[in-house]
Amino acid sequence: MKKLMTGMLACTLITLASCKKDDDDLPTPAGIAGTYNLYEVEVYNPPSTHALPSDDGEHGKIIVTVSSDSTAKVQLLLYTNDKVEADTTIDCKIGKDQDGDIFVTGAADGSNVAYFFDNEMDFYAIPNYRLGGRK
Repeated sequence: MKKLMTGMLACTLITLASCKKDDDDLPTPAGIAGTYNLYEVEVYNPPSTHALPSDDGEHGKIIVTVSSDSTAKVQLLLYTNDKVEADTTIDCKIGKDQDGDIFVTGAADGSNVAYFFDNEMDFYAIPNYRLGGRK
């Protein structure tokens, strides 16, 4: 009976350890730096999702520059046929959620700017929209 209980405890511990994220898999502040090409825009009201670049020549990118483990700048560039339509830079604070995923918030107002995961990002700084980007 004691061997059975020890075996079950060992299996449980191995299972729990294999479910935990490895520290190597967690993003780092320096790892979020780079250029993200926008691949989709989601509109919340009315709900719809559109692929980018669009047939009308709309496309964009987001450039993330990390200054330290706690600060970054996020630059949004939107184009129509290679003409710049929007160029906005947001000073941000870097944080981590309970799963270790990185997010950035606006330094001025604490608003949600972006979440980062698996070399992708979701950009939320435009009200009623989500922009998806990939490195």
